[in-house]
Amino acid sequence: MLILNASDVRSLIGPQEAYDAVRAGFMHLASGAIQSFARHQLSAGGRHALMGLMPVADTEDGGPWAIKVVLVGKSNRSIGLDSHQGFLLLADGGTGVPVALIDASSITAMRTAAASAVATKALAPVNPTRIAVLGGGTQARSHAVAMRHLYPTAELVLWARSNGAELAKELKVTHAQSIDEAVDRAHVICTVTGAKEPILKLANVSEGCHINAVGASNPAAREIAGDLVAASKFVVDSFEQAESECGELLLARSEGVIAVDQQIISLDSVLSGAHPGRVSGQEITLFKSLGIATEDLALGKEVLKQAKVRGIGINVDMQGSKKGSSPFQQSVFGSNRNHSNL
Repeated sequence: MLILNASDVRSLIGPQEAYDAVRAGFMHLASGAIQSFARHQLSAGGRHALMGLMPVADTEDGGPWAIKVVLVGKSNRSIGLDSHQGFLLLADGGTGVPVALIDASSITAMRTAAASAVATKALAPVNPTRIAVLGGGTQARSHAVAMRHLYPTAELVLWARSNGAELAKELKVTHAQSIDEAVDRAHVICTVTGAKEPILKLANVSEGCHINAVGASNPAAREIAGDLVAASKFVVDSFEQAESECGELLLARSEGVIAVDQQIISLDSVLSGAHPGRVSGQEITLFKSLGIATEDLALGKEVLKQAKVRGIGINVDMQGSKKGSSPFQQSVFGSNRNHSNL
């Protein structure tokens, strides 16, 4: 089993590789070759971190199982840690033999921003010139990097509650003193905050804007107000997760702002051509990113592929003296394993 830490992941994958891998993952999902399962969110109460379990299987011949175990520490940022900790496990689909254990924090940061980039390319106006990022944490950084790579000539504007000026200087983007200033004339807006109540309403956004709503994944929390949800073409990464976790959707329904049967579109259906996505320059599009295991699997496979090419990682012999290898293991490493052994 190959172990890859956060530094390994960041050295192996850049924004283009992440974009390509995650887009391919959504296309794989659209083809029916991904078996998704419900995400389990567990709480032990008190000061314990929240735990999430995200299993997924690639059902093509030779495809792997994967599960991401992610723990969210409420006070992590105050002690210099990413709020999201954990690991992504890849295992042979047929034998169950563990093949790789990959840091989850770096995977989560990169795949989430890549999913927003994929949605933006599919749904945003052509060649946006102003992009706003609202938030000051890990996802603000990763989204700024992903958006800059996607649209290198666009002006990037950042607002954050506490560290906006410092983070904007670090990222070499424009700092906004307020949300209104940040989103003024923005063609693309990424909300990546910890807000429980809406920070963005219809009056804030320009006609034809595209929004990536990323920060909330709780049925009682939302970043986007109901009037903006009602006015938008609403696109999700997962119907199932949206029905149980998406506060933007569920709270707008409970308020009577949108109908229970209002159309919701999946991103994979837009990418595959089953749905047209944006149909006019005036339309507001909203991608609600809840984060799905398909994205983790897609990026994990690409990280593993690159690790094989470059000989990066620590290889742990989980089988002891048994020298056999599983089909997926062979597809990743072949017969020549030139990684460090532990």
